[in-house]
Amino acid sequence: MKLSKKSAAAIGSLVNSIMVDVMMQDSAKQQGDSDMLARWLDNEAVNTCKLADDWGIELPTLARKRERVAEIEAARAARRAAVANSMRAFA
Repeated sequence: MKLSKKSAAAIGSLVNSIMVDVMMQDSAKQQGDSDMLARWLDNEAVNTCKLADDWGIELPTLARKRERVAEIEAARAARRAAVANSMRAFA
């Protein structure tokens, strides 16, 4: 079964994003920029999971990337909870 042009473009865009994420990780490593490295690692994890979830294309690193996305989401939830708690303290 052949993909529609729209589907092929969406998959191609995700694969391209993952490739850019990996290239930028290398750049961040060379520059010694750990914050930027973390950002590109996070982007790669999210894009890899999106490729699997949206299109059923599972890369070999998917299990680890899912763990990373869960860590990202847990950290975001903790930050939101901290902000909510601090706002209650001022109320």
